[in-house]
Amino acid sequence: MKNIRAVIGLCLALLFLVLGIGAQPAAAHVSRQHAELVVATGDKATSGRLIVHRDLVSPERAGAWATGLLPAGCPATGSGVPGDDGGVPGGVVIELAWSCHVNSLDLSRLLQQGGLTQVVVEFDGTAVDASADAPLVDAKGAHALPGFPWLTVILASAAGLVLVLAALRLPTLLRMSRRLLRTGRRWRIAAASAVAVSFLVPQAALADDPASETATVKGTVFKDANGNGKRDKGERAMAGVDVTDGAVWTTTGADGSYSLTIDPNRRETDIVSIVSPDGYTPVLRKDYIPEFFHKVPETGGSGVDFALVPDRHAADPTETWVMNSDPEISNVTDGSARTTLPQWTGQVQAMSEVDGATMQISTGDLTVTDYADEPRRQAGYDLFSKGLEQGRLGHPFYPVMGNHDFGGTATSQGYAGSMEYYRRNLAPEWYSFDRNGRHVVVLEDNYDASGLKPQLDWLRRDLAQHAVGKQVLVFAHRSLFTQWGPGAGMQPTIDELAKYDVRMVAAGHNQQAEYRRGAFKRSVEINNQGTYGIDGAHPDYKVLDFSGITDDPHTRRNEDTGQVTGIHRQFDIDDDSALVSPGQGSVHGSAAGVPVEVYAEDDGRTPSRASLTVRDSR
Repeated sequence: MKNIRAVIGLCLALLFLVLGIGAQPAAAHVSRQHAELVVATGDKATSGRLIVHRDLVSPERAGAWATGLLPAGCPATGSGVPGDDGGVPGGVVIELAWSCHVNSLDLSRLLQQGGLTQVVVEFDGTAVDASADAPLVDAKGAHALPGFPWLTVILASAAGLVLVLAALRLPTLLRMSRRLLRTGRRWRIAAASAVAVSFLVPQAALADDPASETATVKGTVFKDANGNGKRDKGERAMAGVDVTDGAVWTTTGADGSYSLTIDPNRRETDIVSIVSPDGYTPVLRKDYIPEFFHKVPETGGSGVDFALVPDRHAADPTETWVMNSDPEISNVTDGSARTTLPQWTGQVQAMSEVDGATMQISTGDLTVTDYADEPRRQAGYDLFSKGLEQGRLGHPFYPVMGNHDFGGTATSQGYAGSMEYYRRNLAPEWYSFDRNGRHVVVLEDNYDASGLKPQLDWLRRDLAQHAVGKQVLVFAHRSLFTQWGPGAGMQPTIDELAKYDVRMVAAGHNQQAEYRRGAFKRSVEINNQGTYGIDGAHPDYKVLDFSGITDDPHTRRNEDTGQVTGIHRQFDIDDDSALVSPGQGSVHGSAAGVPVEVYAEDDGRTPSRASLTVRDSR
């Protein structure tokens, strides 16, 4: 009886322990209903940045307000500043610090007391949308708060009952065991078979695990001489073109064919893309986005072909590029959809009229997907593509993923799922191509920290295969180097880029038109302004000039002695006016002021025009 009481006591203790654990609580763009939170954890401390609408709290009270709503089981501090001073008009930016490693945060009080419908969260590189239904966030995503663990309690109780019964019948079980040990060969064979099966079961489960599945994609890359997107008779295959899904690589053979084995569980929508070579532009869609990528079924398939159109502009190192950022096409409400399309279409028309421009790239926040309810997200991308088409852009348009372009379906999970609509509609989140004798790299740096090691692995191979001996141009949404960039998590990427001849790093996000000498030896950094400027400036676009870094191969002189330059234009100001930086002969003493020169120039469409040239004082 003493043994029985001990066993029962142990079972009750286990039951109370389970009950006790189950009852414990789990440890840019801004609107009145939305907020943004970035969390970066360390071994002994965690930092955060919360952005809310100024109607929720004043900057003076914001620190104490936020730390009270976001407990983490250790002391926390916070301080707020007006968003108008930090790139978030109408918002309050709150810097947070916890004196411990934070595994997760419960945002339910913030959502409830703030009257919020959504908090867009980056937690150690994972982008998630927290809501009242899923307010618990961590590095794996957003989750519902744990309820009472009835299943755990039932299982624990059942286990306790088994122990009690075993204790009561212990003498009987021991006698049975001794009889079994004395039995003959048949019992020994059966026992050995059972042990063998027990080892095989986990292996069989692993074989059925979807995470271990692969799919094979096959196709051909060919020279599309007539630009119709189909391989017609006589159109030759293109060998030596790299094909990738953003993680694994292969190269087309002599017959232009390739075979790529991918992991279909890496992303929800699977994409394979090519690194298009100099002198070619992939055939364009109706919205002028080059088809350098194709969506593929999870089961793989064949006939995934790429058409490359010969393009003399793609081989011209002095080709004129247009660059814009943050148009933020919104389908958050019916009203925003009605106003955003004509505005975007008009901006596309303005960019289409840039004299001599034959290529364009946009540095992110093309939509406002993250703030749109899931049923409205696809329509936001439809509006974006419709504006490109109706505005008759007329030249290739390469997209870059911004933080507001994140957003998945109702069933999407984690970082991979958060980019689902972007991948369905626009492009892979990172990719590259060759053009004009240079190598162009597009990065996704909105939620880096520890979450984008696969991008870094891809980048190392991409640069080793394509950037040696070439000038490199880098495009991302967040500046790699400013306060509002991705932070220290991008340092390994910067270190990798520093091994090559990077001439330009362009970004958006800051809502500021900036031009500066870059961190790399011969580079410049350009930040593009979007729908609003933190200094009240107008939406803009830039016209890039590469003549200063173009060496004429027919001369012995080195003409590559300058930097990438450009013209800054604002959409709703007469496009006959331009801000040029840096201007010719712009190096002068800091006390000399900024010289302003007005000149007339014939553009071929009007008798004359007046342009304002402001020369950079550096």
